[in-house]
Amino acid sequence: MNRIWFFDLDGTLADTDPDIRVSWKAALRDLGVECPNFDRDFIAGPTIEEMARKLLGEIATDVFCGQLRERFPRARIVLATPFHRGFAKFSPTNEQPDESYANELGLFIDDYAAVVREAGQIWAVEVVDLFANSGLHPLTPAAGEFFAHPLSDRLHPSDAGHRRIADALEDAVRRAIRPE
Repeated sequence: MNRIWFFDLDGTLADTDPDIRVSWKAALRDLGVECPNFDRDFIAGPTIEEMARKLLGEIATDVFCGQLRERFPRARIVLATPFHRGFAKFSPTNEQPDESYANELGLFIDDYAAVVREAGQIWAVEVVDLFANSGLHPLTPAAGEFFAHPLSDRLHPSDAGHRRIADALEDAVRRAIRPE
């Protein structure tokens, strides 16, 4: 039997921050990774890669991929890059910039996509490159149909945008679980 897990932990649709924190702590504990400043540094919302780098520094991808390989040597692991980020304004005090702005670490979203691609090469795992191949480019005005609210939220995909992501993930999972 093949088991497939997808993770999307950002607290966007519901106030899942407490659950996300518990999940992160359990995952770090299970992987044997210490993070003494977790409670101070953790925030829900950024990509998993961005949060892992904030919490663990440059070793994040190596730690996670190495631990997955060690614990599940026969598993076929599939990583996914983040897709492009667009502007989103949820309230006067909650505004998310588009991908042309660096985050507090001085990194851009394409830096994270590059790290995931590199991890795939280093650890010999498949990478679904949603950054390059999802067809989601929120900075293109005509792409509005693929985002939740084209005038105020080009960060979260619409049903059509989710369909594009699902198609890319489905193709990768089919390749990953094909019989050897």
